[in-house]
Parts: sequence; structure tokens; C-alpha cells
Amino acid sequence: MTENYYSVMRRYDEDGEPTFRYCIPSTAYIRPCAKIAGDAASDGAGLNSIADRYAALTTELPLAGAAIMGNDASGEIALIARLRAAAPWLEPAIASIERHLLIQNWAGRPWIAWRPLCLVGPPGCGKSYFARLIAEATDAGSGVLDLAGTSDNRTLEGTARGWTSAQPCWPALMMSQARTVNPVLVLEEVEKFAGDGQNGNPLATLLTMIEAETAKHYWDRCLLAEIDLSHICWILTCNDSAMLPAVLRARLDIITVEGPGIEHFDVLYTTIGSNLAKRWGVPAAAIPALPPRAIRVLRATFAQKRSVRSLRQNIEQLMAAAIPRDRGPTH
Repeated sequence: MTENYYSVMRRYDEDGEPTFRYCIPSTAYIRPCAKIAGDAASDGAGLNSIADRYAALTTELPLAGAAIMGNDASGEIALIARLRAAAPWLEPAIASIERHLLIQNWAGRPWIAWRPLCLVGPPGCGKSYFARLIAEATDAGSGVLDLAGTSDNRTLEGTARGWTSAQPCWPALMMSQARTVNPVLVLEEVEKFAGDGQNGNPLATLLTMIEAETAKHYWDRCLLAEIDLSHICWILTCNDSAMLPAVLRARLDIITVEGPGIEHFDVLYTTIGSNLAKRWGVPAAAIPALPPRAIRVLRATFAQKRSVRSLRQNIEQLMAAAIPRDRGPTH
């Protein structure tokens, strides 16, 4: 596998201190998979082979985040400043990620990376929203997988070669779609990830994926090859960390977060509107302005539920309803 940031020559100053971090290019690349085994079953069948479908995994993919890892005018990492502005109630989680990013910058590794993070808090408090904020700010890509009640290991592990539904493990699939090697992947309600052993051991698979040493040489049964998953930015969520197995807790930074308060409504309303504009591919100024009465209703509903998820859904519905039926594209 190619890791070109390791190939940079380390230089030293007059006191013998390494200065290699200043020589590393702003964007580093990884080839996560050296080669995907051929798929004879697809010959002549008019179907793309597995090697063709996931060929991106054998190319050099970027480690995302360099563009927003520098300091802003106040001396704070730009990504951290953006997160604090958009989700101030998640400060404990932001502070945890900030510690890791400070080390990344100091070590000359300008891309997002942190120890697997577990956010403990009530449903709708913004845990998935937080991951999307990071992914959108860094162009790392993101994915969310709800594990509640899941007992089939194939949810994470993928499906082995030979089945018509053959698919790589979920992290590899997300890397292929995002075209980065460090997408932000969220596992929701991980404490409810049940397994009876008949369809594999979900916990063993997850531990292999989040442990850097084993993730670096993960064997994928669909690709029939080793793939490097060690750069994935994991965020796990749960409602009660006491329900997590001890062997999993030992590998996580566990942070308790609270839901947003009514004082955060204006920040959320603005951020969600901007995110919707980006998702719809229109300028932020082009999205429909809601009347004051609608905003008052949104605020009152939010005060009762304090759910980022519900607020986003309500804003989207109201904006869709506010679009004139006879108006064409805005741009």
C-alpha cells in the first residue's frame, strides 16, 4: 500500500529537532487496497465485476481535512471554530476532537483523525448532525448505520464473494462512495447491536474495524483482499454506555452530551437552512424565507422536544411548502 506522507524525508534543525512536519504536503494520499481479486463469475454476464465496481479502492485516495485544519484569525483550528459555532451544546465532544486535531497538526498530519468516539446522550440531541457537520466541512464524506436490533453481522462485514448480493464491508463501501480514506462513519445505538452467533459475531467484527492495528490489514471477504480501514473517523452513539461490553468501552473515548436548549434555536435554524441549500445545490439566499408565524411555531415545537432531527424535518417540510408551485429553477 502507498502511504506517500511517510515517504517525505525527515529534516532536522541545528539542535537535532525534527522538522519533517513542515515538509509534508497539505494533502496526503493512501491506496487502501493493493489489488482486488478478479471475479470470474461475471465474465460474459454483461455485469461489472467486483474489481471494476470498487476500483476506486485500489487508487490513491485523499486523507480529507487539510483545507480546514489550519488556524483561523483567532488562532483556533478552523474546523473546531465552525463546530463550536454550529453546535455549541456539543462542546464536550468538540473539545475531545480538538485535542486529537492539535496533535495531528503538530505532527505534520493535516487531516482529520481521532480515537473512536462514543457520544452518550438522548435521541435527537444532534449526534448524527455533529458527524455531518464535520463531513461537510472537510469533504470527508459520511455514513450513518443504525444498529438497533441488528443481529446479522453482514450489516458491518458485508457479504462474501459468491453471493449475488456480494458487497464489501460497510466502511469500505463508504470509502468507495466518498472517495476518501477517512470518512466520518456513525454507528447509531451501538449498545443495541445484538448478535446470537448464528450470523457471525458483530462485536468481534466491530472491534477489528476500530482497532488501528487490525483495521490496517482488514481482510474483506468480498474483495478477497486486505484493505486499510485504520483512517476511518468513527463516531458511535448510545443512550447508556453502561450497556456496552467492557472490551468495547476500553477502545472508545466516551463523552456524555446533552441535547440543545431553546437558546440554540437560532444557531440551528441558520445552520440547517444552509445545509439544506447545500444539499439541494442552490445558493443559501435562494431557499424560501419562512414567515415569522412559522418560525414561532418551529421555536415552540423545538422548546418541547429539543430534537435536532425533528427540527430539521420540520424546517424542510415548511420550506418545501413555501416554494411557489408555478416557479421554475432558481439558478
